[in-house]
Amino acid sequence: MKILVDEMYDGLDEKLIEAGYFEVQSVKKLINSGKKLQSDFSVLNYARDNEMILITADVENKKGCEENNMPCVAIGKINVFDFVKNELEKLEKGIPLESSDGSTDDEVLDAFNKIKSGEASRMGQKGSS
Repeated sequence: MKILVDEMYDGLDEKLIEAGYFEVQSVKKLINSGKKLQSDFSVLNYARDNEMILITADVENKKGCEENNMPCVAIGKINVFDFVKNELEKLEKGIPLESSDGSTDDEVLDAFNKIKSGEASRMGQKGSS
């Protein structure tokens, strides 16, 4: 299974490799190595041409994957909302919360803030286009 991680999730590629997914590439690292992947179109073509699953929070990339029958793992606000809602429901029922991945609260908050800032940055870019 080949995986391409969108640039707003820098570092996720390394975590996936540690988890046993060995064919993982990061858009950000590919750009840094000289690949021309600045546009959604280029990212989608790269994923398609290399038979990769794209991990993204970009709505346009998600739509592009759906329209072209490409595999995609879409991460977005709804995923965060569902996670928070589930955790709150556990607390309401008195079920202790356990971090399944061993992350500390600081790591989770840091990851959430990266997602938030990436979405805000991305939305700012689209608004100024």
